[in-house]
Formats: sequence, C-alpha cells, structure tokens
Amino acid sequence: MCENTNSDTEWIKWSERAFQSIYGFEFQGDSLLIARENLLASYCDYMEEKLNRHPTEKELINIAKIISWNLWQMDGLTCTIPYEEVVEPFKQVALFGLHEKEKKCLCIIKDWRARRIYTFQNLVNKGGN
Repeated sequence: MCENTNSDTEWIKWSERAFQSIYGFEFQGDSLLIARENLLASYCDYMEEKLNRHPTEKELINIAKIISWNLWQMDGLTCTIPYEEVVEPFKQVALFGLHEKEKKCLCIIKDWRARRIYTFQNLVNKGGN
C-alpha cells in the first residue's frame, strides 16, 4: 500500500479500506484484545514509516472503531458470544423440528462499503450473499 499512494490523504483512505477488509473472531477475550492492539500498533508503525508522523487522535479513533467492529469475540460453533449457548454433546434431535428455537445473541459485523450490518451466521449460511 505504501508504494501505491502519493499523498497523506490517499494513504489514509487506502489504509482504512485495508482495515475494513480484515475480519476475524476470537473466543478468548484476552487474545482478542492482543490482536486488536497489534493491528492498531501496525497502523501507527506504517504511518510513521510512510508519512513520517504519528496518527492524530481522530485517525486513531477511526481505525480503532474499524478494528473493534471487524475483530469480535464469538464462539465459532454457535456463532454467538462465548458461553451464551451451551453446546450439549448428545442432544436429542426433535422430530419434524417441533421444538421452538430459542432466541440467540448472534454476533454482528459491518459491511463498510454497503454501510449495512449483518449477523455473522446469516453471512455463513448464505455464502456471503
């Protein structure tokens, strides 16, 4: 990205787009915090290298907002926040699906270009469409 931009404004625009394209989830909260910190530190390091300055408070808040949306805490088996739903190893399957489904606290993510919010489970079930 650094070699393909000519101005500070262009570099900031494309670095934001790059961060908007990174998605990930983590079960453990402490590991999630470390991942978010590392992405923010990388942004600062690359800005210092390319633009010879530190990010402004506004730039840091903007990137931190993107990072906090795009890296979230989730149980990958249930697509819910960790410990929201207990996974039973031997669960009786209901005949004809007569049991009512419980409401879950599903994880949401943001499509930055479309400016829409989706549940992660819906994107997985629909193949990202």
